[in-house]
Amino acid sequence: MVIFEDSFIDNQHDWVEIDEVAKQFKLEQGQATLELKQDGHGWAVWREVGLQGQQQFTIEATLQKLSGAAGSIYGLVWGLHDLDNYYCFRLIDSGSYSLTRQVMGARIQTRSWTPSPQVKKGNEPNTLTIEQSELTESNQPGLQKLTGLKVKLSFQACKS
Repeated sequence: MVIFEDSFIDNQHDWVEIDEVAKQFKLEQGQATLELKQDGHGWAVWREVGLQGQQQFTIEATLQKLSGAAGSIYGLVWGLHDLDNYYCFRLIDSGSYSLTRQVMGARIQTRSWTPSPQVKKGNEPNTLTIEQSELTESNQPGLQKLTGLKVKLSFQACKS
């Protein structure tokens, strides 16, 4: 059962498009584009999709760095309770990935930066898939403990 899907052909999910001095987020031509216009800052956009309490789910997204300095980091956030509590699957354009948790504002490295031939280097697109097979309560406020978690990378050809 699909709970949420977005092709970005139109703005059916009411994404807030932003165009500011430091950042831009827009939907056009079937793509959502997030642009960081100033160095030294990071930011994210998100959409609540109703996975709270789901025991099993799969999240898949194709991400591509379009431009920017070498060493740029981008990724996928999920399990967002608030800005101090979430999970993050991050890629760096040199071909490595990491998994982190933010718990009560502190970053916890679940998997440190790991080189992988599965991570496409430079500006090639990467498809990130998160599969959750079991969810249990955690003693940490705002987060549930993930067990049975699989995270995988695969290559997907660029849209033309």
